[in-house]
Amino acid sequence: MNHKLRYLISGFLLMLTMASGAADTLKIHLTYKHKLDNTGHSTGRIVVNQKLHTPEGILFREINFDEITGQMAGYVFYFYKDGRLFTQEFYNQTDSLQYILKHEYDPSGNEIRITKLFPGPGQMISAEKTVQVYNNNRKVIQQKKYYGRQLGSLTKYQYTPSGFLSQEISKFKPSAKSSSKQENKSYSYSPGKMLSQIVVTGKDFTNKPYQYREEYGYDDKGWLSAVKTLDASNVLTGTKVYKYFTGGAINIYEEYNAEGSLAVLLEYDYKKHYMEPGTQVSRYEAF
Repeated sequence: MNHKLRYLISGFLLMLTMASGAADTLKIHLTYKHKLDNTGHSTGRIVVNQKLHTPEGILFREINFDEITGQMAGYVFYFYKDGRLFTQEFYNQTDSLQYILKHEYDPSGNEIRITKLFPGPGQMISAEKTVQVYNNNRKVIQQKKYYGRQLGSLTKYQYTPSGFLSQEISKFKPSAKSSSKQENKSYSYSPGKMLSQIVVTGKDFTNKPYQYREEYGYDDKGWLSAVKTLDASNVLTGTKVYKYFTGGAINIYEEYNAEGSLAVLLEYDYKKHYMEPGTQVSRYEAF
């Protein structure tokens, strides 16, 4: 790891993970990406992501690695306030702050605003903002995304009387730089209340319509095992496969293309290390 990387746990995490500077048993989650040949067979794997959690399972640091070289590409510090995620602070491989995501909540604990901040001369500059509105059941019913001062997208959510998400209706402005102009998602559930299908319809920015659907399958333990994507002509265009450890943690993630060839293979590992959590200083608090 970059020798310049400096760590500090903010007050909340400090109380959880450090006692008089002593080492503690940290939880390490590793994501490996396999290198595949043109036949879909693995020729080796490389770590692309590492997440560090406190003994209580709170994520406080994340490191991303270049898929080609295996070198650190950047990292994220997580800070908490009143038991909730407060800021995510993103750095590049040379320890330069790239941007900060600031999370805000209403008195009920609903996340109502996420602001993307870039470092400027002596201050943080707001570049993007996501604003959410909730119903009395604490379910989000509207989300607006702003890019600068311009509204980029508006999404409205509808629910069944039982509280399951049924419709997601989105409209996009040019500032969102989305390939879609509008998009509707319709959610269906099995008798056992498991998500069974999402039908997506929309128009791109040339007003050309598109449609596809996702079918969800589960194993005998009720864990998501496969997601199949089919086009408007009911032709299979891709499949995502999920495999788990005995305890339910994700072990393998696979993506297959329309021809059935393996295109993406991720492998997950979970370790515990008795080690110093280190220190990390919030740049947001420093401004």
